[in-house]
Amino acid sequence: MPVPFLAALLAVPPAIAAPAAHDAASVRVFLQSIYAGYRKGGRGARLGQPELYFEPVLARAIRKDAAAAAAVGDQGKMDADPFCACQDFDAIAPAYGPVTIKGDRATVTVRFGLFDSRIALNYSLVWTRAGWRVFDITGSESGSLRAIYLS
Repeated sequence: MPVPFLAALLAVPPAIAAPAAHDAASVRVFLQSIYAGYRKGGRGARLGQPELYFEPVLARAIRKDAAAAAAVGDQGKMDADPFCACQDFDAIAPAYGPVTIKGDRATVTVRFGLFDSRIALNYSLVWTRAGWRVFDITGSESGSLRAIYLS
């Protein structure tokens, strides 16, 4: 292939730009995939597989804590579901706030009703090889999930 032809080919922009992996829509898709399990009749998230939701360091800490607690017949540090700040739920219809993205980090607040309460959870997400993963979840009642496991 002659060099001028190759240079001309590389100078032409693609007809369709690929969507950015780090956009607000991809953050919402990730969170919607989590909350899909919280619809009426749902079972919630698969918390026994933390790597599906959490960045690797936090996922390992959660898994290690659960294994250590199970070895002695105890309850681990996760005594409530971090995605609803609850132990039981009926049906959750989350509302997603504006997404802020800075580099490979994103933040968003998720709000929903839970029985007679209004819950607001602040998510800090990080982009990983597997896509968006939770770096931390904070709430007024629950505090920081990351601090529970890594402090």
